[in-house]
Amino acid sequence: MSSFSQRLGVSQKQSIRQTLSPQMQKTMHLLGLSQDELEREVAEICEANPLITNQPNWSRARAGSAANTDWASRAEAPRHLSSHLLEQLALSGAMPTVRDTAKQIIAHLASDGRMDADDWAALSTARAADKALRLVQSFEPAGVAARSLVECFQLQLDPERAACPRWACLLAHLDELATSTASTLARRCGIDEVELRAMVDHIRMLDPHPGHRFDPGDPIEITPDLCAWLTPTGEWAVDLTWDPHAALVAEGTYRNWRSNAALPASAKAFLADKQAEADWLQRALKQRGQSLLRVARLAIARQYRFLTDGREHLAPLTMREIAAKLELHESTVSRAVAHKHILTPRGVLPMRSFFSTALSENAEDAKTSSAAVRARIGQLIGDEATPGAMSDSAISEALREIGIQIARRSVAKHREQLGLRNSRDRARLATYAVAAA
Repeated sequence: MSSFSQRLGVSQKQSIRQTLSPQMQKTMHLLGLSQDELEREVAEICEANPLITNQPNWSRARAGSAANTDWASRAEAPRHLSSHLLEQLALSGAMPTVRDTAKQIIAHLASDGRMDADDWAALSTARAADKALRLVQSFEPAGVAARSLVECFQLQLDPERAACPRWACLLAHLDELATSTASTLARRCGIDEVELRAMVDHIRMLDPHPGHRFDPGDPIEITPDLCAWLTPTGEWAVDLTWDPHAALVAEGTYRNWRSNAALPASAKAFLADKQAEADWLQRALKQRGQSLLRVARLAIARQYRFLTDGREHLAPLTMREIAAKLELHESTVSRAVAHKHILTPRGVLPMRSFFSTALSENAEDAKTSSAAVRARIGQLIGDEATPGAMSDSAISEALREIGIQIARRSVAKHREQLGLRNSRDRARLATYAVAAA
């Protein structure tokens, strides 16, 4: 007889849960939309509501406001992979024959940065084809112009791993990772399973599509929701680029529907629902504008040095802090920031760029944000006298000299987040570029 027994019972549990009304849920939905998405949503609502008409281009400008600016020309155009590679080619000093073939290789790269085998077969007969391919493969992003996934990963390995027979064996059997057991693959490569797992973890950090960070499409116009400018008194002012009251206009045909005795009861009930929807939409647009302004004004009051002196002066600021000061829920602040842009003297910036965590919880480092540290690391590497001159240790020492206490490992983490290679790889890539020329 089984010792297992089953009991059935009834129990009660009392709890308090906060739920949002349908109208509040729709209001929060509008808050999370970008300006272009909001304009389309309002147009759809107005199309189904006979009592209101949508004003064209109401979200594009606000009369009498500092937002009357051609912000599309201020937005930074997306970088194309081919332009990025051609800039590096121009600086490589390659011979004309190598340079011409390299241009053909760049022109035939797929959007993910890889080279199709058939395209390479056609280009391989060109003059100095192999030298031109090695030159392009030495460019950033690492892994570009690879003719296979294995070659893409090989190009992203540091010199020690690239020259290691164990790594060559693992990459040669890359397709067996999903079919062979760990013990079989480890034995084949002459390593133990612990080392195999470490190598596989490193492979997962490599990018199989190095060109995807570049936008191959046409530049997209960004419509900012807010604008910020420095007043003559030296204070920062923030305003909306749109007027919440200008989006909707009452439709004259149904203006006196309440007093129209000829309308049947069903028609009046229908119009009453549409009137309630119109009133809600007007309130929701006004509330959206107020929420954006409150969050943006507080963020800029905290981050004014970011706008005047650059990203390396970005102070630590989280959405939780903003929510606490404005007595809002953190999710409300998150919606107010998501997909929103602001026009500033530095161009059109995402609202999320004003937020960054502190470098550490230590009181000494709590005034420095992680984003500011990354900006300084990028600046130090960009100002190198020779490629690879600034090692992670040297960067750590340079930051300590200006009062930022950061370990070498933390420097490496922030450098990798910027997509920058270590000093040895930067020096190696520069040497390869010269040798290929």
